[in-house]
Amino acid sequence: MNARPWRWLRRLTHKDWVLLSLAVVFGLALSLRAIADPLDTSFDDVTGGTLMLATGEPGTMVPGPQLSTDVTMDISGMVAEVTVLQRFRNDSGQFAEAIYLFPLPDDAAVNAMQMRVGDRLIVGEIQEKKQAQATYREAVQAGKRASLLNQNRPNLFTSRVANLGPGEEIEVEIAYVQPLEWNAGQFRLRFPMAVTPRFDPHGSTAEVAPARQEANPTTLQLRLSPGFELSRLQSLYHDVEIEQRGSDYWLTLSELAVAAERDFELVWEPQLKAGPQTALFRERHDDEDYALLMIMPPQPEYLHQQPRELIFVLDSSGSMFGDSMAQAKASIEMALGTLTDSDRLNVIDFDSEARQLFPNPAAATAENVGRALKFVDALEADGGTDIGAALRLALDSQPASGFLRQVVFITDGSVANERELFSLIEQKLGASRLFTVGIGPAPNSYFMRKAAQFGRGSYTFVGSAEQVAESMDRLLSRLEYPALNNLCLDWPGFAETYPTRLPDLYLGEPLMVQVRSDELKGDAEVCGDTSLASWNAHLDLKSAQPGRGIATLWARSRVADLMDQLALGGDPATIREAVLETALSHKLVTRYTSFVAVDHTPVRPAEMPLASSRMAPLPSTALNLTMPAGGTGAAGRLIFGLMLLLIGATMVQRLRHDT
Repeated sequence: MNARPWRWLRRLTHKDWVLLSLAVVFGLALSLRAIADPLDTSFDDVTGGTLMLATGEPGTMVPGPQLSTDVTMDISGMVAEVTVLQRFRNDSGQFAEAIYLFPLPDDAAVNAMQMRVGDRLIVGEIQEKKQAQATYREAVQAGKRASLLNQNRPNLFTSRVANLGPGEEIEVEIAYVQPLEWNAGQFRLRFPMAVTPRFDPHGSTAEVAPARQEANPTTLQLRLSPGFELSRLQSLYHDVEIEQRGSDYWLTLSELAVAAERDFELVWEPQLKAGPQTALFRERHDDEDYALLMIMPPQPEYLHQQPRELIFVLDSSGSMFGDSMAQAKASIEMALGTLTDSDRLNVIDFDSEARQLFPNPAAATAENVGRALKFVDALEADGGTDIGAALRLALDSQPASGFLRQVVFITDGSVANERELFSLIEQKLGASRLFTVGIGPAPNSYFMRKAAQFGRGSYTFVGSAEQVAESMDRLLSRLEYPALNNLCLDWPGFAETYPTRLPDLYLGEPLMVQVRSDELKGDAEVCGDTSLASWNAHLDLKSAQPGRGIATLWARSRVADLMDQLALGGDPATIREAVLETALSHKLVTRYTSFVAVDHTPVRPAEMPLASSRMAPLPSTALNLTMPAGGTGAAGRLIFGLMLLLIGATMVQRLRHDT
């Protein structure tokens, strides 16, 4: 082959190659994404429920007036089942397509959706995602009212409804289930209640309507069944009426409806006791029993420190240069200060290769701690990132008898072989526990969270030098006081439980286990080891308290476990089928499923146009709502991607001409 026509490639500078590569890569990615999922539209800056309506101007959409919001919450243990009913109106003078945006916690599971227009109720049906999109398109073209609910990403859902008539009001009801937040000994529930911003589609600045009761009156009713005695129950920002009925608490807003001017937040604290406590909730679904088991740690004064082997692994690769390296060193210095004479320690440094301070974990004497501090202080950031070599050094051997090994892995996680590393952790972990610490402004959070999950530990993020002390203090408190380790669950008969491998129970953090069984009968046993002795508790399954949303939470956990198997190299086709089976039977929105609803009575005459559903960027505003990441429509992404490809091709042609 004659290589002469390509000699111009040799004259390209490094900068030329970078620019050319970026243009081609981004162009291909945007074009392929637009072709693959033309209905996908993302809004990263939306807070609360927002209904976007098409206008007479092609490609432009604005928020529809939000008339009212009714919220119902049912809480059992650590699970909240929430139903949100919001009413909107189509103020445009034509039939329109509306897009309903609803951001949720990334651990929430949407399991129901319905819309009501006039006297017509449209109930969502769960379908495979591509099928749901096809069903929706066909209904739109036939002039029928239809709605489609997609999961854009774990924390953002988009519902489209087509053929809304001029002046018609619409009710959107979404139900979801989520585990509750636990922090510093408190349960915490937050619900967004802020008034939706109002945008001027023709102006350059958005005008935000003030929070007025008449603009969006909100009602809220809540039932709390905590499972434990409470020492505190408080609504932080709203006056509420609380009525206790047996072991349940019923809450309503003191006013019938309040202005949506701030989020609703509820906190409650369990009355901790000397030993671990358990609570059990149950729900019957499709002739099967589902259970939620909660295990609460004891009070701090009843916990004792256990001898540990603390292994610090520090990333000193080039990507850690600067502030990240300084933060990592400060983190290790803090952790070394918590060691006692009964502990052991080691430090592993890695870049393109891995090195350890001691051949084996050494006693945490003042001399050895001093050697560790000098070892860390002398490290400089350069080289590659061979995380695998460092993990092997940390996990190849098992902890000495009577010691609990805790591996604290400090890195920015700048790797591309996550699947290989997850498999390595699974194979090598044994009795060790892996705790990851993400360092720097943008660590690989996906890798860090999943690595800690596979390592039966936790993930801590340190974003700046100012956060080192606070973030590491929380982690070190957990490491010093494991309440229960080597947890086991003996369940009579058939049981499918998640998580499949129980993590340890730590100070101030309850453990939640979801179970599916043919029938809840007999006794179950929970066992584990404290720093002083073994512990067990017997559970009478028939005495479990009734709960709601437990089956959905179990299904969500199963889907998450299946996606973890995919991350470990499982067969994509097999896993996809298993996710579909679970999601369809439990009516769960996932990566592969969506809700779709069709009213089979046509309402829009064939000759009457439907306002364009293509999304244009919102106008530039002080609220930074212009062009949010992923906010351009499929058509825009396709055009922009093709433009980048054209630029790349032009650069190639120009360079060839110049040579």
